[in-house]
Amino acid sequence: MNEDIFKLKLGYRPAEVAKALGIGITRTRQYIAQGRIQSVRIGKCILVTEEAMRAFLSDAAMKGGV
Repeated sequence: MNEDIFKLKLGYRPAEVAKALGIGITRTRQYIAQGRIQSVRIGKCILVTEEAMRAFLSDAAMKGGV
């Protein structure tokens, strides 16, 4: 069971977010900088949670698109 802890992915880098959302990396970075995609910075690393990606998609859907 302890090995499962190491399989958890708690945050995704911008390139992974872009791929998951099907948008470009430049646009992804813009949305992160604008706060449209919530993120956390740890040192030089920017991470986005799965929940933040889902919230972004939900918000975009409610507004009829990005």
